[in-house]
Amino acid sequence: MRDTEGTRERLKTSPRAMQDLLEKKVTDLENDFTKQLTVTEEEKSSYVEELDQELQNVVRNFCRDYQRLFQSEVQELKKNTLKDFQQRCKQQVQIMDTESILITNTPKSMRQLLETKSKQLLDNFRQFFGESAGEMEMEILKLQTELASEIENWIQSFTSTFNSVNKRLKQQKLTEFQNFFNQKKRDTQGTRERLKTSPRAMQDLLEKKVTDLENDFKKQLTVTEEEKSSYVEELDQELQNVVRNFCRDYQQLFQSEVQELKKNTLKDFEQHCKQQKNSGLSFWNMFRFTSSLRTRLEKEAANVLHDFVRCLCDDFPEKQSVVDQLREEMWRLIGE
Repeated sequence: MRDTEGTRERLKTSPRAMQDLLEKKVTDLENDFTKQLTVTEEEKSSYVEELDQELQNVVRNFCRDYQRLFQSEVQELKKNTLKDFQQRCKQQVQIMDTESILITNTPKSMRQLLETKSKQLLDNFRQFFGESAGEMEMEILKLQTELASEIENWIQSFTSTFNSVNKRLKQQKLTEFQNFFNQKKRDTQGTRERLKTSPRAMQDLLEKKVTDLENDFKKQLTVTEEEKSSYVEELDQELQNVVRNFCRDYQQLFQSEVQELKKNTLKDFEQHCKQQKNSGLSFWNMFRFTSSLRTRLEKEAANVLHDFVRCLCDDFPEKQSVVDQLREEMWRLIGE
């Protein structure tokens, strides 16, 4: 009894093992008792039976109490093991209570960490039973199941936090891009400013910003390459959608501004031509002005055309075509 007073000592001896020990001792005592009895065999049986009844009664009562105490100790050990595991989980979450550290630990790495700790605790639990561990396999399996359930609960909570942090980080990049995007819109609000930046140049600017943001986002994600690709791809889809919609609208607006500028330039030149021609309406003035009027108008046309060309950016693909169209229209007005 004294050998199993402590929890550690008691758990080294299972109820089955304790019963076997006591029953062996009963057998040894009865055999020794039988040897010491110098009576008839019939009388020996009677004495041994009487002793056996008393010893078995002691064994039965003790084993019943020992079974209850052993089970209580097992449940207490399981409870403490689970409590220890939960405490370790809480400590791990407190350590990771900043976004930068959260991002460096994915649900996958957190699961590995908790599973390693769970295995250590399960091994410690098994070692408490020593040679009786085989008999306690059912209790070990129960604890393993409870630890696995705890892991799932913590991983579910951690995954939710992890995804929330990633969403905030992604939103920061989206906001940064939106600010850049809005600034570019403000920079090209006026016609002259807009015509200095072609649709191709605007797209290049936005795509470069997208690349910079995605590279920065990728650096902040210290996860596996496969996971990085997934997060970056999700961000890229949202950014590219903004770029695509804006560039489509910018292309249309740019083309409209080019045509509007061409239209206004032609209208102003037409008005100028009329004024010049009306100044020589008399027969004498017409005769005198005819030779020099065309020269003056052509010179004015060249100046107007030069200013028009300066308004357009060099990398506008249709620039030459638009200039040629305007030149043709202006020369037609001169010849009328």
